[in-house]
Amino acid sequence: MGIKPLWTKTCEEETVKVSQRRNAPLLYHPTAYHEAGHAVVAYFLGVRLKKVSIFPNKDYVGIVLHEKVVRGLAPETDTSLRNFDRMEKLARIAIAGNIAQKIHAPRSHGGASSDHQTVVDLAFMLNGSSEAANAWIEWLKISVKDALKTRWLFVDAVARELAKEKELNREEILEVFMRPSRKGNDEKS
Repeated sequence: MGIKPLWTKTCEEETVKVSQRRNAPLLYHPTAYHEAGHAVVAYFLGVRLKKVSIFPNKDYVGIVLHEKVVRGLAPETDTSLRNFDRMEKLARIAIAGNIAQKIHAPRSHGGASSDHQTVVDLAFMLNGSSEAANAWIEWLKISVKDALKTRWLFVDAVARELAKEKELNREEILEVFMRPSRKGNDEKS
């Protein structure tokens, strides 16, 4: 999942102002939290992570690479009940980035148009009407927000490591998840 580049010099200056205003070392890096949200949800859904990065390029400012969950999102995609679970997993992963970013920095602006489009496409593929699709998206937001809050120590740990290192491979991500002191969070089943 990637987010479109919206990280400008103005945003970076505002980040410094927020940190200085609070007179404490503060990690205010919405992109790191955005990508950490994707990574934590993918991990707890059993999706194999490959890499998390906040190195920007012309298409995005951050990205999470993971195993393929669904084979494309074309009209001919298998929408049978046996594939429903995989498509819901993909929607949960896609929506998690913006939710984690907003939990961490409520006033930040998400640029995750591709994530949003993935969720909308899946909602309409899996539901019979726009009313049902919209209701499903709202339910998904609530469900994923609750899941992220329950696992917030993991999100925070991944985001902090990502902000420091800029990129984490699979082994480094797993090492962050395996660190002790995860009180109040579920352990991977």
